[in-house]
Amino acid sequence: MKKVGYLRRLKSLLDNYQWISWERYLLLQDFISFYSYRKKEVIRSERRKEMYLLVVMKGMAGMSLHGKLKKVFPSVSLVLDKSSYHLDKISPYAIEAMENSLIASIPVADMKIILQDMPDFKVLYRKLYVEFEQKDEFWNNLEGMPYVKVLSLIRSSSGGIEARLTKSRFAELVGVSSKTISRFDEMSGNKEERVHQPILNISGFQIMKHSNMEEIRQTMDGWGSFFPVLADPVSSRAVEKMNLAFLVSHLFPKGNKRKVHWAAKLIMLLSSIDIYMYHISSGDGKLYWERIRAGLQQAILQEDYQSPVPRLMAYYSAMQDLAEEARRIMEKDVWDEMKNLIKGYLEERGWKARGKAYDNEEDLAYYKMLRQAFSEGLLCMRLLKWIQAEYWQELKPYRDALENYMLQGVKLVALSNEILVIETNVYGNLPHNLVNLMNRINQTNKQDALATLWKEYQDVLDSMKMIKADILKVVEPKDGEKLKSFLMMVEAQVVGWPEWYGKVLVSHRNRNSMTMGEDK
Repeated sequence: MKKVGYLRRLKSLLDNYQWISWERYLLLQDFISFYSYRKKEVIRSERRKEMYLLVVMKGMAGMSLHGKLKKVFPSVSLVLDKSSYHLDKISPYAIEAMENSLIASIPVADMKIILQDMPDFKVLYRKLYVEFEQKDEFWNNLEGMPYVKVLSLIRSSSGGIEARLTKSRFAELVGVSSKTISRFDEMSGNKEERVHQPILNISGFQIMKHSNMEEIRQTMDGWGSFFPVLADPVSSRAVEKMNLAFLVSHLFPKGNKRKVHWAAKLIMLLSSIDIYMYHISSGDGKLYWERIRAGLQQAILQEDYQSPVPRLMAYYSAMQDLAEEARRIMEKDVWDEMKNLIKGYLEERGWKARGKAYDNEEDLAYYKMLRQAFSEGLLCMRLLKWIQAEYWQELKPYRDALENYMLQGVKLVALSNEILVIETNVYGNLPHNLVNLMNRINQTNKQDALATLWKEYQDVLDSMKMIKADILKVVEPKDGEKLKSFLMMVEAQVVGWPEWYGKVLVSHRNRNSMTMGEDK
């Protein structure tokens, strides 16, 4: 049964190249095998002939020459030495798993029979092989180039490979030492590109942007000043440098203006509270947290709240304004969902605000549970569904699948934010960041923690792409354009966050212009 499950998974992956019926795939059962390999495990030793055609279904395989990595092939891809495969020669390359990987294996002799007797699989094979040849040629063409050009080509063309390899293995691909690459990056000042570009490359999703970002900025600035949620110059400068209008315009590139502006104001309020809690050098943000929580809860419930502290009254009044507007422009079930998300925000941030040195597995599990009830990605994905209510209504037959697709997108946003946040001065050194938690609790280092998150990111991305392929298989022609448009807006959120991190938060850090007092 396990083999049939793997075969069904292989079909889902390969349907993106050529659709073939499940009954036809069942005919391959006697020819094909599936193997799981752990990271660094050898798939095929050097000085062996290519006796099997290998398909990387999950993870990534690499080809090494004399122990040095020369080529990598992420899923979904063939991986082989062309010369050995076609000429029946001994290969000088070894093939190894660069990550925990799942490989489909078919004996070359059996593959010849399949191609001869099953023309539909012959068409599929040709498409896979053409794509493999392009990848293989890319790596072959790097040979002999100056390392600066090799580095640039790999980073711009290889779909986030750098982030998925250790520094030493990536350096082997480039042909220099990891120290040489680090020195080059320091001299060229391209830290910003390094930290977020791999996520954009690996997802393959299209960045989208609202056509009127300046109007969004003016709404946020005017609303934030009116209450005012930015009650001191330090907070005001910090939020200004965060350029939240840039983020909002990338998360909500289309839709009803009033709804987009409401979402922008909510993001403005919650971000200003975060800044105050974590980054004011006096540390009084944490002392006020229970009062902040009380004020926001009372505003949501339409109950009175009084405080002698102007900042707390500003938060209360701003939340009250949002709640009043929401009751006018949102359906009751949507507002109920927003209230639950804001309550989740209060719980999650409250856990962080206590300042405890979380250091055990129970703490880590509890944090992950809190992040399921609230995360920035979950809030904004739910806002997207509300902003695009007309699309959502018209796509009713596909809602279950779309909900699953959006859930995978939320997971990707959470993972990319945890990966990128440590590169910022805004939130980078906070002890409750997931990387920092993993370091303390698992007694590991930053690179190991990041490698774990990157592996999880790739797994979720693979799942998301399989869901999309399944959705597009069953879409009615009349719904095709609407469905694709909605999927693109979901994907725009997935890449909108890393685009903001890379172009705004990390960029400011590189210029040393976003210092906001000591991190707490």
